[in-house]
Amino acid sequence: MTESAEPTVHYTSVDGLAHLVLNRPAQLNAMTPEMVDEIRAAVASAATDGSRVLLISAAGRGFCAGRDIAGAEPGQEDGGEVLAGIFNPLMQQVADLPFPTIAAVQGACLGTGLGLALACDVVLAADNAKFGSPFGKIGAVFDSGGHKVFVERLGTAVTFDLIYSGRFLSGAEAAAVGLVSRECLPTSCSAWRPRMPRGWLPARCSPRPSPSGSCVRSPTRRPAWPRCSTSRRRHSRVPRGRPIMSRASRRSSSAAHQSSAGSNRRWR
Repeated sequence: MTESAEPTVHYTSVDGLAHLVLNRPAQLNAMTPEMVDEIRAAVASAATDGSRVLLISAAGRGFCAGRDIAGAEPGQEDGGEVLAGIFNPLMQQVADLPFPTIAAVQGACLGTGLGLALACDVVLAADNAKFGSPFGKIGAVFDSGGHKVFVERLGTAVTFDLIYSGRFLSGAEAAAVGLVSRECLPTSCSAWRPRMPRGWLPARCSPRPSPSGSCVRSPTRRPAWPRCSTSRRRHSRVPRGRPIMSRASRRSSSAAHQSSAGSNRRWR
């Protein structure tokens, strides 16, 4: 397959804001090994050039349709080795960055593209975004750890539904079920991609700085915060360390201590 001289990745860093743009719009930004090398080089630059936030977006009508299978050799190559040696290290590299990462997604976000987006801390999805796992329709399996993220954020029931049916989630649906951070109304992301992240620039990179002053990210990604139950127990308001006493016990205790000077402790 002949590639044009146009670079497949554009990278800039201005005033602490690093912006990485996937640039194969004619192929829906499908990833080749060479493109992965360019993305990894840009991410490495963001980690060393003083950037404090990384925005990943894409040119054209789709974020990334996954791996470019035009150069694949299903009969000869080992799919596991391809993932372990080429694509998964990219996702881990993005996830390990010590500052906020944001993905701005429009159109197709599948396969390795979905893995790249979900490796970011925040995913902003346009209303025409499409998330899913359609690989069962072509007899393939999902890659880049996407199913693991599906289970963690959506639960097994929704994950199996997406895998077996091959249906897609829109940007609004993905935001409603917690797969992405929020949906943005403009169908085209070009209006808000360059401006949105400037409000995300942190004054200090992390509440947990290292002794040298650089940012430190936890080695394991924080799990989804559990939902609180609407029911509350009466004794939940008792300050920690105070014993919980019944009404009869409080009356007897009060009577026993009324004669004691200075004993005016009250149980609530």
